[in-house]
Amino acid sequence: AGFEPEFVEIPWSERDSYLMNGTVDCLMSAFAMDGREDNYLWTDSYLSSDIVVMVGADSPIKSLDEFKEPGGIAVRAGSIAEVSILNKIKSSEYNIDKIRSYGTFKMATVSFIEGYTDAFVGHEIVLRQLVKDNPGRYRYLENPIMTVHMGIAFSLNDSRGYEELLNEALN
Repeated sequence: AGFEPEFVEIPWSERDSYLMNGTVDCLMSAFAMDGREDNYLWTDSYLSSDIVVMVGADSPIKSLDEFKEPGGIAVRAGSIAEVSILNKIKSSEYNIDKIRSYGTFKMATVSFIEGYTDAFVGHEIVLRQLVKDNPGRYRYLENPIMTVHMGIAFSLNDSRGYEELLNEALN
């Protein structure tokens, strides 16, 4: 598309203010369009991802229905993974205080790796690197929570046409 990107990590729960005040031009990095279609100006979806629950390889838990462990579930605050796990819990008998929401993906990852939580919810395509870097240490529960579609989001007020340029490049 002719752009030289500068990737910056931001607190995900602050993404809208960063976008609106011009700190960032767009949002990506496994940003799910599902349920947010009217909140942003989007590129076409460029990737689908399952939202999964990861546990230690030796955990006896096979599905979310069996999750009764005391350590909780790590998730990035403001993410589609957080929304999906909270919706799943609200529609069942699960205890909502088992969710531990962290401001960044790194914080949620450290919480899980260090054993402060017993599970980690996120995009399978993102968590895949953790599995690859630690063979035999982690596994996913049997069924994904949901499948989402990723896009690149711009402010609804953005009139530069960058989403079209990126669509052409992505296509």
